[in-house]
Amino acid sequence: MAYLIPIGEGITYVLFSFLIGHVVLQFVNKDKKPEIRIPKPFLLLTVLLVVVFSFLPVLKIILSFYHMAGLSQTIQSVLADFQAGQSWLMTAAAAACLWIAIYLDGSKYFQGVLLLFMIAALGYASHAATLSFWPGIASHSIHFLSVTLWTGVLLHTAWFSKKTANWQAFLSWFTPFALVCMTVLTASGLIVMTFVVDLNDYVHAWSLSYGQVILLKHISIVPLLVFAFLNGFVGKRAGHIQTLVWVRAESIVVMIVFFLTGVLGTQAPPHDVNTTLRSDGASPLFEFIKGLKIEAPIEIGFAFSLNGMLLFIFAALFLGMIVISFIKKRNAYAACAFAVLFIVSAYLAFMANVAVS
Repeated sequence: MAYLIPIGEGITYVLFSFLIGHVVLQFVNKDKKPEIRIPKPFLLLTVLLVVVFSFLPVLKIILSFYHMAGLSQTIQSVLADFQAGQSWLMTAAAAACLWIAIYLDGSKYFQGVLLLFMIAALGYASHAATLSFWPGIASHSIHFLSVTLWTGVLLHTAWFSKKTANWQAFLSWFTPFALVCMTVLTASGLIVMTFVVDLNDYVHAWSLSYGQVILLKHISIVPLLVFAFLNGFVGKRAGHIQTLVWVRAESIVVMIVFFLTGVLGTQAPPHDVNTTLRSDGASPLFEFIKGLKIEAPIEIGFAFSLNGMLLFIFAALFLGMIVISFIKKRNAYAACAFAVLFIVSAYLAFMANVAVS
């Protein structure tokens, strides 16, 4: 279950993005987008899978307590009294309506409202909402919506485009659309992060599993931005086929970010680093890399080293290889490998350039 839930949450983000992208593209004129054909059974299956995978966090809670009060009583209690259970019930109810709306070719406006409600239901069960109810729901929902709007359209055009006609017309509106989504995503992401960790403790939080994952997530966003820039700006002057392949490569990097986001949702948020360190212990990965047994109270600060700087150089080179691969029209999927190598190199560079006291 420990490994299943992060994977399930990552898949949930992909499924939501796919549904959001489907609705958004219904509002775009045919001459402003490539030809995209999605079989209706595929859309209906996606809705059902949202219900299944969004239930996994609820299942974890049930499995944690059922031996104390019995399975039936625990299920009732979790669904009625826990925010995660209530969130799933709202999601499932809206998903049932959405399934019917898609099956009957219902209004795109109605489908959009249902998806917004489902996103708000997820925000209701977020870490941020448990700490500050309405601001938490709003910031998490806006954050989730902005990323699904961008990646949803990206997934549809990358993997379900039948022809490359209208590609330049598509990029003319999608590029500024993606920029707005990224701006909102960044701002709302910072707000959400402030609910669970003090910005002054950001580096200190690297001693915890939550801090390790959020660092990896932030690092993984860098190559994603590079792909987005290449596809959105440089790609306008590239051949259609090359651009389509590179949009698919960008979507693969998105999957990495989604997976890390899923892992992040399973970690204990460090409202106070030393308190969380005492209760949950340090990150095993951080202890392994630093070769230390980490105990509270701790102080973590930057202490630049030769090895650390060399790793930063390697990370920059891997990032440069992505750009060179695009310019030289090399294999786009090899660029995905460079993105992974950048994430690993940059992460190790940060780890090598901090000292624990």
